[in-house]
Amino acid sequence: MTTHLTFRDGKVFGKGTDSVGPFQWSGTYNDNDIYMEKQYLRKHKVIYNGTKCEHGAFKGTWTIDNDSEGEFYLKKKTIQ
Repeated sequence: MTTHLTFRDGKVFGKGTDSVGPFQWSGTYNDNDIYMEKQYLRKHKVIYNGTKCEHGAFKGTWTIDNDSEGEFYLKKKTIQ
């Protein structure tokens, strides 16, 4: 998966691609929680709900149509 996310003023947005296809990110975050939607172009949406954990990363659960779910771990990487 290749993805680029921007975290700014409590909002998350970005885009990327993986084996399913291209997608766009949108969501919100604060000091403790994150909520993101990964919308595949002309396909399904994946919801990510998580909380902040060690080293400023987020971990939580992703779901697709309340039918499939799994765990995720997201660590921000600063690109200069």
